[in-house]
Amino acid sequence: MLLAGMTKSPALMLTETEARALAEATVNVSRHYPQFQAAQKTIDWVNLGTILVLTYGTRMVAANKRKKEERAAQGGNGADVVTLHPQPAG
Repeated sequence: MLLAGMTKSPALMLTETEARALAEATVNVSRHYPQFQAAQKTIDWVNLGTILVLTYGTRMVAANKRKKEERAAQGGNGADVVTLHPQPAG
């Protein structure tokens, strides 16, 4: 989903069956590398982080794009302008 969102190509979106097959193949390959061993707690945290990035990352990219488009539609250049008014010394 992340790759499909980043490239704006729905054709890259995986079906549930494809995602499961990819996950299974990844597990099968990892069996050949026993030197990479981590505690189950570490694996669980990495998996949670990955899912959070995949879930919210695409939404954040889409929200940012939508905000830029809204600003452009309002005639802005997408940049936030801040005017500073320094206080006189003394």
